[in-house]
Amino acid sequence: TCIGGTLTVKGFASFDADVTICGNTLYTGSLQVSGNSSLGGNLTVTNATDLNGTLDVCGNTSIGGVLTVTNNTDLNSRLDVCGNTSLGGTLTVTDDTDLNGRLDVCGNTCIGGTLTVKGFASFDADITICGHTLYTGSLSVSGNTSLHGSLDVSSHVSAASATLTGTLSCEDINVSGSTTTSTLTVNNAATISTLTVSGNLTTSTLVVDKSA
Repeated sequence: TCIGGTLTVKGFASFDADVTICGNTLYTGSLQVSGNSSLGGNLTVTNATDLNGTLDVCGNTSIGGVLTVTNNTDLNSRLDVCGNTSLGGTLTVTDDTDLNGRLDVCGNTCIGGTLTVKGFASFDADITICGHTLYTGSLSVSGNTSLHGSLDVSSHVSAASATLTGTLSCEDINVSGSTTTSTLTVNNAATISTLTVSGNLTTSTLVVDKSA
């Protein structure tokens, strides 16, 4: 049947077979589809779209605007983001995270587990460590270092110059390895009750200025 003009159906219309429409189709009301729908071309929606069920996309999806998700989002595969990403809430990652670029954190950072840095680490401000710190390699400090607690050294200590401007009070100094220093200067009182050296102690100059 070929209809050259307008087909107007005021009641219910049922099609038991396929319907082929070669031109444009305009729906001024609601379109309800109870079965599967297959679109061989592009689907363009100029207004809001409400999906109350599951949306399965087998191919690529391109979103030129803003994607807003008010509920949980489950991604079972890889997520590639080429632009900036802003997270207003909490980011929880239960598996490994690989960052190939720079990580900038403007706020506080809390790490409940182990922090492993395989490359160079630079701190431009103060760093506070409330627990124990273990260094298995070398520790090089080019600036001033202030220690408010105890310093225990069980291995080799090498210092080109050591200067103490305050009071040096040591009940026991135990050196189990070698200790080498070219100059040790104490500008205030130095009190040592016991100095025990089981290894080598080499110093060219030991100066204690009690007049300060």
